Amino acid sequence: MHVGQVKDNSGAKKLAFVFAGFDCQHAEMGHQLYQTQPTFRNAIERCAEILTSYLDIPLLEILYPTQKSSASLNQSALFAFEYALFELWSSLGIQPNAVMGDDVGEVVAACVAGIFSLEDGLKLIAARDKQLLSADVGLLESVAQEISYSPPKIQFIASFAGDVATYDYWCRHLPAEKLWVERIKTLESFSFGKIS
Repeated sequence: MHVGQVKDNSGAKKLAFVFAGFDCQHAEMGHQLYQTQPTFRNAIERCAEILTSYLDIPLLEILYPTQKSSASLNQSALFAFEYALFELWSSLGIQPNAVMGDDVGEVVAACVAGIFSLEDGLKLIAARDKQLLSADVGLLESVAQEISYSPPKIQFIASFAGDVATYDYWCRHLPAEKLWVERIKTLESFSFGKIS
């Protein structure tokens, strides 16, 4: 997650959280936070508990292996890390005016914005993980139908046009074309100032 503060022309400060996409993760990411920050640790453990039904290897073993492990970091691990980081910032009183994300990060941003619950966000990400590794093309759509969607509670910059509080939007999410630069421009146009 990248956190930055920008000013618009009126001088009023607004804060946007931008959650990173897949391929930015690394082994042991956030391990020191997990060891020293109870809020971060509690959020990771909550995600791990929710994911027990969806992952073959426990989340904590994926994030912080106790021995040499062949488990690779997956989208669920990145989601849990970014969500835990958000929870840590929130516990310090730092709240965003807007959120956006790329790939996995967009699902975390949707969860933070209240579009769906943490449980539903993790279920969706776990389905994406499994669909990417299998030939089950309908898995994501099947899971997306089970999720309860709501309008965002804070400004949410979406990957592409459409109602983010619908099944259709999140079914299109997996094959969606990357429009990162356009979304940054959108964030700037909503009085978040120039982002570099």
